Amino acid sequence: MSRILKFELNNNINVLDAAIVTKNSIIPQKLHKTTTFILKGLGFRILRVSKYNIGWKFGEFVLTRKPNIYPKKVKDNSFKNNRR
Repeated sequence: MSRILKFELNNNINVLDAAIVTKNSIIPQKLHKTTTFILKGLGFRILRVSKYNIGWKFGEFVLTRKPNIYPKKVKDNSFKNNRR
C-alpha cells in the first residue's frame, strides 16, 4: 500500500481515488469498489476495482503497447492483363 498514491479529485465528494504509478503492486482489499488511475506511459487508464480484481497486479489490466494494424494489400491486376 506504500506505493499507491491517494488523492481526492473533488473536495465535495469524499471518494478517494488512487493513482497507481507502479504496475507491479498487488490490488489490496481496501480499494474494493473504487476507481483507480493506472499510469500507462504518457497517460492514465481508469480501472474500477471489483471483488474479482483483488489479489491481481495492476499491470495485468493495462495494455502498454500499441496494437499492430497493417493496411490491407490491394491486388494490382493490370500487370496480368498486359502480359498476353
